[in-house]
Amino acid sequence: MRKLVLAGAFLLFNAILLECGARVLAVGLRPTLCLDVGRCAGLLLHPEPILAFYPEVLEARGAQAGQDERIDVLLLAGSVLHHDWGPVDSLLADRLSLALRRRVQVDNLAESSHTSRDSRLKYALLGERRYDAVVVYHGINEVRANNVPPDVFRADYGHYAWYRYANAAADDRWLPTLALPWAARHVGLLLGTRLGTFPSMPERPPKAWLDFGSDIQSAASLEENLAAVLARAGERGEPVLLNTFAIHLPEHYDPEAFRELRLDYAQHLSPVKLWGLPENVRAGVTAHNAVIRTLADRSPGVRLVDQARELPPRREHFNDVCHLTVAGAAAFADNLLPALLEALDVPAQGARW
Repeated sequence: MRKLVLAGAFLLFNAILLECGARVLAVGLRPTLCLDVGRCAGLLLHPEPILAFYPEVLEARGAQAGQDERIDVLLLAGSVLHHDWGPVDSLLADRLSLALRRRVQVDNLAESSHTSRDSRLKYALLGERRYDAVVVYHGINEVRANNVPPDVFRADYGHYAWYRYANAAADDRWLPTLALPWAARHVGLLLGTRLGTFPSMPERPPKAWLDFGSDIQSAASLEENLAAVLARAGERGEPVLLNTFAIHLPEHYDPEAFRELRLDYAQHLSPVKLWGLPENVRAGVTAHNAVIRTLADRSPGVRLVDQARELPPRREHFNDVCHLTVAGAAAFADNLLPALLEALDVPAQGARW
């Protein structure tokens, strides 16, 4: 009997060690998280490993629940709406508060490089946190996913290491109190990637691969991801505002002219090559906007804000192909506000913006 107890204690001790190691692995995938000791500790102790991929969700969950007199708005997007790239969130909060004369909180889950796949996963993780409106803005980061041979592309973007691991973490939420099953799967994926078992997108794809970007396979993925967001919003009773994606891409885009700051941009921040060949980026965003318009048209209660048509492509509004100047952010917020007020169904108090 004593030997059984000792064996059980030994197994339990090792299981605890492995679980601790699994949690360190989950957080270690995002080393910058641990620049904030409190945030790092919270993620290490949290039962859902996927939140190491999306710590912004944990912060949104922790926000004080909305009160009757406050309006809560959620932003799901890539870098264009992230506060490091522009003030869309604060401008929107100010305009909405001014129009309604009520308190407004904007939870901004936008992150650089994120696609509709990330927003789909993040929205599913919000739990009991509820919003009066959800604003979705995706369209260009998806384009990058097409720069691979057809047999490498995966509809869930699993040809990117980031999504292989994030998708695995999302799939393992059936056992949300343990990180160990996810870590084991992660190690298997890592080994498979190293051995070439899984098709993979290199960190810097060969130039020849950029030609594959003309096949806009991501349009179907975008539709699936946004449809999942809309379905989830329907379950939660939250109105959604889908935005087409606005770009400013001169017909004869010249990389050298971009480097020399000679194009019709304010700051020339990000070159188009980050997403692919100019013609493929234009075609990809056009295809994605068609998907967004179709989804909005066939989804009752979903409102379309056609930023691609309403935000003029000129230096005043754009720092590069997609990132906005302050004036561009203000125009974006102005375009969004009427539809947002309609979705909220809250009478304004006569204020102007």
